[in-house]
Amino acid sequence: MEKFRMFFSLIVFVFLITLSFSPVYGLVKLRNDINLVFDFSFETPVVEKIEKNGEIFDRIVIDDLPVSRDYNKPCLPVKPLKILLPFGRDLKDVHVFAYDKTSLGVGFNIEVGGRLIPLVNTIQDKVSKDVVSSVDLSSYSSSLYRNLGVYFSHGFPILHINLFPVQYVGRTGELVFYRNIRVVVETVESQGHTAFRGLQKDFDVVERIVDNPSCLSTYQSMLRSVNENYDYVIITNLEFKNCNTGYTFQDLMDYKLSEGLNCKIVTVGEILLNQDYRVNGKWGDNNPDNPFYQRDVSSNLDLFDDIPARIRNFIRYAYMEWGT
Repeated sequence: MEKFRMFFSLIVFVFLITLSFSPVYGLVKLRNDINLVFDFSFETPVVEKIEKNGEIFDRIVIDDLPVSRDYNKPCLPVKPLKILLPFGRDLKDVHVFAYDKTSLGVGFNIEVGGRLIPLVNTIQDKVSKDVVSSVDLSSYSSSLYRNLGVYFSHGFPILHINLFPVQYVGRTGELVFYRNIRVVVETVESQGHTAFRGLQKDFDVVERIVDNPSCLSTYQSMLRSVNENYDYVIITNLEFKNCNTGYTFQDLMDYKLSEGLNCKIVTVGEILLNQDYRVNGKWGDNNPDNPFYQRDVSSNLDLFDDIPARIRNFIRYAYMEWGT
Protein backbone atom coordinates (compact mmCIF):
# COMPACT_ATOMS: atom_id res chain seq x y z
CA MET A 1 0.00 0.00 0.00
CA GLU A 2 1.12 3.49 -0.71
CA LYS A 3 1.79 5.62 2.34
CA PHE A 4 1.20 9.29 2.02
CA ARG A 5 2.11 12.19 4.23
CA MET A 6 1.64 15.84 3.51
CA PHE A 7 3.31 18.67 5.36
CA PHE A 8 2.02 22.18 4.90
CA SER A 9 4.46 24.82 6.16
CA LEU A 10 3.96 28.54 6.49
CA ILE A 11 7.35 30.00 7.37
CA VAL A 12 7.69 33.66 8.38
CA PHE A 13 11.38 33.53 9.15
CA VAL A 14 14.46 31.73 7.85
CA PHE A 15 14.13 28.06 8.73
CA LEU A 16 16.46 25.17 7.94
CA ILE A 17 15.29 21.62 7.50
CA THR A 18 17.81 18.79 7.66
CA LEU A 19 16.74 15.77 5.65
CA SER A 20 17.60 12.24 6.69
CA PHE A 21 17.19 10.63 3.29
CA SER A 22 20.06 11.82 1.10
CA PRO A 23 22.74 14.52 1.21
CA VAL A 24 21.84 15.40 -2.38
CA TYR A 25 18.81 17.19 -1.05
CA GLY A 26 20.79 19.00 1.59
CA LEU A 27 19.11 21.95 3.27
CA VAL A 28 15.97 23.78 2.28
CA LYS A 29 15.59 27.46 3.15
CA LEU A 30 12.03 28.72 3.37
CA ARG A 31 11.77 32.48 3.67
CA ASN A 32 8.25 33.94 3.85
CA ASP A 33 7.10 31.15 1.57
CA ILE A 34 4.43 28.49 1.58
CA ASN A 35 5.81 25.17 0.41
CA LEU A 36 4.08 21.83 0.12
CA VAL A 37 6.10 18.70 0.91
CA PHE A 38 4.87 15.19 0.15
CA ASP A 39 6.56 11.90 1.05
CA PHE A 40 5.58 8.71 -0.76
CA SER A 41 6.61 5.12 -0.08
CA PHE A 42 5.98 2.39 -2.64
CA GLU A 43 5.85 -1.39 -2.45
CA THR A 44 8.46 -3.39 -4.36
CA PRO A 45 7.39 -3.86 -8.01
CA VAL A 46 6.52 -7.24 -9.46
CA VAL A 47 7.76 -8.17 -12.94
CA GLU A 48 5.28 -10.25 -14.92
CA LYS A 49 5.81 -12.02 -18.23
CA ILE A 50 3.17 -11.33 -20.87
CA GLU A 51 2.80 -12.43 -24.48
CA LYS A 52 1.66 -10.17 -27.29
CA ASN A 53 1.62 -11.27 -30.90
CA GLY A 54 3.94 -14.15 -30.14
CA GLU A 55 6.56 -12.02 -28.36
CA ILE A 56 7.34 -12.09 -24.64
CA PHE A 57 7.44 -8.78 -22.77
CA ASP A 58 8.07 -7.75 -19.19
CA ARG A 59 5.29 -5.87 -17.43
CA ILE A 60 6.07 -3.89 -14.27
CA VAL A 61 3.34 -3.87 -11.63
CA ILE A 62 3.02 -1.97 -8.35
CA ASP A 63 -0.14 -2.52 -6.33
CA ASP A 64 -2.77 0.22 -6.71
CA LEU A 65 -0.82 2.12 -9.38
CA PRO A 66 -1.90 2.47 -13.01
CA VAL A 67 0.60 1.99 -15.83
CA SER A 68 1.65 4.62 -18.36
CA ARG A 69 0.66 3.89 -21.96
CA ASP A 70 2.56 6.45 -24.03
CA TYR A 71 2.97 5.32 -27.63
CA ASN A 72 6.26 3.47 -28.23
CA LYS A 73 7.42 4.32 -24.71
CA PRO A 74 8.04 1.88 -21.85
CA CYS A 75 4.92 1.11 -19.81
CA LEU A 76 5.87 2.04 -16.25
CA PRO A 77 3.90 2.31 -13.00
CA VAL A 78 2.77 5.89 -12.49
CA LYS A 79 1.45 7.73 -9.45
CA PRO A 80 -0.80 10.60 -10.60
CA LEU A 81 -0.83 13.52 -8.17
CA LYS A 82 -3.47 16.23 -7.95
CA ILE A 83 -2.14 18.86 -5.58
CA LEU A 84 -4.29 21.78 -4.49
CA LEU A 85 -2.32 25.01 -4.26
CA PRO A 86 -2.99 27.18 -1.19
CA PHE A 87 -5.28 30.17 -1.49
CA GLY A 88 -3.58 33.20 -3.03
CA ARG A 89 -0.59 31.19 -4.25
CA ASP A 90 0.75 30.31 -7.69
CA LEU A 91 3.20 27.60 -8.65
CA LYS A 92 6.85 28.63 -8.51
CA ASP A 93 8.71 25.36 -8.97
CA VAL A 94 8.59 21.62 -8.37
CA HIS A 95 11.41 19.52 -6.94
CA VAL A 96 11.33 15.74 -6.79
CA PHE A 97 13.84 13.63 -4.88
CA ALA A 98 14.14 9.84 -4.93
CA TYR A 99 15.68 7.63 -2.23
CA ASP A 100 16.41 3.98 -1.45
CA LYS A 101 17.45 2.99 -4.95
CA THR A 102 17.26 -0.69 -5.91
CA SER A 103 18.19 -2.37 -9.19
CA LEU A 104 15.66 -4.96 -10.28
CA GLY A 105 18.06 -6.40 -12.84
CA VAL A 106 19.10 -5.83 -16.45
CA GLY A 107 18.08 -7.09 -19.87
CA PHE A 108 14.35 -6.55 -19.51
CA ASN A 109 12.25 -6.49 -22.66
CA ILE A 110 9.74 -4.03 -21.31
CA GLU A 111 6.21 -3.64 -22.60
CA VAL A 112 5.65 -0.51 -24.69
CA GLY A 113 2.55 1.58 -25.25
CA GLY A 114 0.55 0.99 -28.42
CA ARG A 115 -1.52 3.20 -30.67
CA LEU A 116 -4.91 4.54 -29.70
CA ILE A 117 -7.54 2.85 -31.81
CA PRO A 118 -10.68 4.83 -32.74
CA LEU A 119 -13.99 3.21 -31.83
CA VAL A 120 -15.66 4.49 -34.99
CA ASN A 121 -14.54 4.70 -38.61
CA THR A 122 -15.00 8.45 -38.97
CA ILE A 123 -11.28 9.15 -38.76
CA GLN A 124 -9.76 9.23 -42.23
CA ASP A 125 -6.15 8.73 -41.15
CA LYS A 126 -4.87 5.23 -41.67
CA VAL A 127 -4.48 3.71 -38.21
CA SER A 128 -3.05 0.25 -37.85
CA LYS A 129 -4.24 -2.21 -35.26
CA ASP A 130 -2.54 -2.21 -31.87
CA VAL A 131 0.26 -4.46 -32.99
CA VAL A 132 2.98 -4.54 -30.35
CA SER A 133 6.44 -5.27 -31.63
CA SER A 134 9.95 -4.62 -30.43
CA VAL A 135 10.83 -0.94 -30.25
CA ASP A 136 14.40 0.32 -30.13
CA LEU A 137 14.65 1.77 -26.62
CA SER A 138 18.45 1.83 -26.47
CA SER A 139 18.54 5.62 -26.25
CA TYR A 140 15.53 5.88 -23.95
CA SER A 141 16.04 7.66 -20.64
CA SER A 142 13.34 7.66 -17.97
CA SER A 143 12.24 10.71 -16.03
CA LEU A 144 11.39 10.61 -12.35
CA TYR A 145 8.35 12.81 -12.79
CA ARG A 146 6.35 14.80 -15.30
CA ASN A 147 4.90 18.20 -14.46
CA LEU A 148 1.61 18.38 -16.38
CA GLY A 149 0.80 21.91 -15.24
CA VAL A 150 -1.80 23.71 -13.15
CA TYR A 151 -5.45 23.36 -14.11
CA PHE A 152 -8.55 24.74 -12.46
CA SER A 153 -11.55 22.91 -11.11
CA HIS A 154 -14.41 25.01 -9.70
CA GLY A 155 -11.99 27.91 -9.32
CA PHE A 156 -9.38 25.94 -7.37
CA PRO A 157 -5.84 25.69 -8.85
CA ILE A 158 -4.72 22.06 -8.96
CA LEU A 159 -1.19 21.01 -9.90
CA HIS A 160 -0.99 17.72 -11.82
CA ILE A 161 2.19 15.66 -11.55
CA ASN A 162 2.98 12.10 -12.60
CA LEU A 163 5.55 10.23 -10.49
CA PHE A 164 7.47 7.26 -11.86
CA PRO A 165 9.01 5.20 -9.02
CA VAL A 166 10.43 2.71 -11.54
CA GLN A 167 12.99 3.92 -14.08
CA TYR A 168 14.02 2.13 -17.26
CA VAL A 169 17.55 2.39 -18.65
CA GLY A 170 17.24 1.73 -22.37
CA ARG A 171 20.94 1.09 -23.01
CA THR A 172 21.13 -1.89 -20.65
CA GLY A 173 17.48 -2.80 -20.17
CA GLU A 174 17.89 -2.18 -16.44
CA LEU A 175 14.96 -1.44 -14.16
CA VAL A 176 15.67 0.82 -11.19
CA PHE A 177 13.21 1.19 -8.33
CA TYR A 178 13.03 4.05 -5.82
CA ARG A 179 11.07 3.08 -2.74
CA ASN A 180 10.72 6.59 -1.35
CA ILE A 181 10.05 9.80 -3.24
CA ARG A 182 9.73 13.31 -1.86
CA VAL A 183 7.92 16.06 -3.77
CA VAL A 184 8.46 19.70 -2.85
CA VAL A 185 6.12 22.25 -4.39
CA GLU A 186 7.26 25.85 -4.12
CA THR A 187 4.64 28.56 -4.39
CA VAL A 188 4.65 32.33 -4.75
CA GLU A 189 2.11 34.96 -3.87
CA SER A 190 -0.52 35.60 -6.51
CA GLN A 191 -3.33 38.07 -7.02
CA GLY A 192 -5.87 35.34 -6.43
CA HIS A 193 -8.12 33.57 -8.88
CA THR A 194 -11.23 35.56 -9.63
CA ALA A 195 -13.22 32.57 -10.90
CA PHE A 196 -13.30 31.18 -7.37
CA ARG A 197 -16.94 31.08 -6.20
CA GLY A 198 -16.46 29.81 -2.67
CA LEU A 199 -19.57 27.62 -2.77
CA GLN A 200 -19.72 24.68 -0.39
CA LYS A 201 -20.60 22.32 -3.23
CA ASP A 202 -17.35 23.35 -4.96
CA PHE A 203 -15.40 22.51 -1.80
CA ASP A 204 -17.08 19.11 -1.69
CA VAL A 205 -16.14 18.31 -5.30
CA VAL A 206 -12.51 19.40 -4.96
CA GLU A 207 -12.13 17.53 -1.66
CA ARG A 208 -12.79 14.31 -3.57
CA ILE A 209 -10.30 15.20 -6.31
CA VAL A 210 -7.09 16.35 -4.64
CA ASP A 211 -4.44 14.47 -2.67
CA ASN A 212 -4.18 17.20 -0.03
CA PRO A 213 -7.77 18.10 0.93
CA SER A 214 -6.54 19.67 4.18
CA CYS A 215 -5.26 22.56 2.05
CA LEU A 216 -8.90 23.55 1.54
CA SER A 217 -8.68 25.15 4.99
CA THR A 218 -6.73 28.02 3.39
CA TYR A 219 -9.86 28.91 1.40
CA GLN A 220 -12.98 30.54 2.78
CA SER A 221 -16.48 29.63 1.69
CA MET A 222 -18.65 32.56 0.71
CA LEU A 223 -22.37 33.18 0.70
CA ARG A 224 -23.10 34.59 -2.73
CA SER A 225 -26.29 36.58 -3.15
CA VAL A 226 -27.79 35.96 -6.57
CA ASN A 227 -31.15 36.83 -8.06
CA GLU A 228 -31.43 33.42 -9.72
CA ASN A 229 -29.96 30.03 -8.92
CA TYR A 230 -30.01 27.08 -11.29
CA ASP A 231 -28.43 23.69 -10.71
CA TYR A 232 -29.12 22.52 -14.25
CA VAL A 233 -29.19 24.60 -17.45
CA ILE A 234 -30.22 23.22 -20.85
CA ILE A 235 -28.86 25.01 -23.93
CA THR A 236 -30.72 24.24 -27.14
CA ASN A 237 -32.33 25.97 -30.12
CA LEU A 238 -35.84 27.39 -30.23
CA GLU A 239 -37.20 24.52 -32.33
CA PHE A 240 -36.16 21.88 -29.81
CA LYS A 241 -37.32 24.02 -26.90
CA ASN A 242 -40.82 24.27 -28.38
CA CYS A 243 -40.97 20.67 -29.57
CA ASN A 244 -43.98 18.86 -28.10
CA THR A 245 -43.66 15.39 -29.62
CA GLY A 246 -41.84 12.47 -28.07
CA TYR A 247 -39.55 12.97 -25.10
CA THR A 248 -38.81 16.70 -25.07
CA PHE A 249 -36.40 18.99 -23.28
CA GLN A 250 -39.36 20.17 -21.22
CA ASP A 251 -39.84 16.58 -20.09
CA LEU A 252 -36.17 16.45 -19.14
CA MET A 253 -36.48 19.68 -17.18
CA ASP A 254 -39.61 18.43 -15.42
CA TYR A 255 -37.72 15.30 -14.41
CA LYS A 256 -34.82 17.34 -13.02
CA LEU A 257 -37.30 19.52 -11.11
CA SER A 258 -38.85 16.39 -9.62
CA GLU A 259 -35.37 15.44 -8.41
CA GLY A 260 -35.13 18.72 -6.51
CA LEU A 261 -32.96 20.60 -9.01
CA ASN A 262 -33.64 24.15 -10.15
CA CYS A 263 -33.63 24.08 -13.96
CA LYS A 264 -33.79 26.49 -16.87
CA ILE A 265 -33.85 26.22 -20.66
CA VAL A 266 -31.85 28.83 -22.59
CA THR A 267 -31.84 29.03 -26.38
CA VAL A 268 -28.83 29.70 -28.55
CA GLY A 269 -30.75 32.61 -30.05
CA GLU A 270 -31.12 34.25 -26.65
CA ILE A 271 -27.40 33.91 -26.08
CA LEU A 272 -26.48 35.42 -29.46
CA LEU A 273 -28.74 38.43 -28.88
CA ASN A 274 -27.09 39.27 -25.57
CA GLN A 275 -24.16 41.67 -26.04
CA ASP A 276 -22.63 40.60 -22.72
CA TYR A 277 -21.43 37.40 -24.40
CA ARG A 278 -19.64 39.15 -27.29
CA VAL A 279 -15.84 39.20 -27.32
CA ASN A 280 -15.78 42.70 -25.82
CA GLY A 281 -18.85 42.13 -23.67
CA LYS A 282 -19.03 41.69 -19.93
CA TRP A 283 -18.16 38.00 -20.19
CA GLY A 284 -16.02 38.21 -23.33
CA ASP A 285 -12.40 37.17 -23.61
CA ASN A 286 -11.30 40.75 -24.31
CA ASN A 287 -12.79 42.24 -21.14
CA PRO A 288 -10.24 42.57 -18.29
CA ASP A 289 -13.09 42.62 -15.77
CA ASN A 290 -14.19 39.17 -16.86
CA PRO A 291 -13.15 36.78 -14.04
CA PHE A 292 -11.91 34.34 -16.70
CA TYR A 293 -9.83 36.98 -18.51
CA GLN A 294 -6.33 35.88 -19.51
CA ARG A 295 -4.91 38.39 -22.00
CA ASP A 296 -5.89 40.99 -24.60
CA VAL A 297 -7.36 39.64 -27.82
CA SER A 298 -5.59 41.73 -30.45
CA SER A 299 -6.11 39.48 -33.46
CA ASN A 300 -8.52 36.83 -34.72
CA LEU A 301 -11.42 38.55 -32.97
CA ASP A 302 -13.88 36.45 -34.96
CA LEU A 303 -12.45 33.32 -33.39
CA PHE A 304 -13.41 34.65 -29.96
CA ASP A 305 -16.78 35.98 -31.10
CA ASP A 306 -18.28 33.05 -32.98
CA ILE A 307 -21.23 30.98 -31.77
CA PRO A 308 -19.19 28.47 -29.69
CA ALA A 309 -17.30 31.35 -28.03
CA ARG A 310 -20.49 33.16 -27.08
CA ILE A 311 -22.04 29.97 -25.71
CA ARG A 312 -18.88 29.45 -23.67
CA ASN A 313 -19.15 33.00 -22.33
CA PHE A 314 -22.77 32.36 -21.35
CA ILE A 315 -21.67 29.22 -19.51
CA ARG A 316 -19.18 31.36 -17.60
CA TYR A 317 -22.01 33.70 -16.67
CA ALA A 318 -24.24 30.85 -15.51
CA TYR A 319 -21.37 29.36 -13.54
CA MET A 320 -20.59 32.59 -11.69
CA GLU A 321 -24.01 34.22 -11.41
CA TRP A 322 -26.40 31.29 -11.21
CA GLY A 323 -24.21 28.88 -9.26
CA THR A 324 -24.63 26.31 -12.03
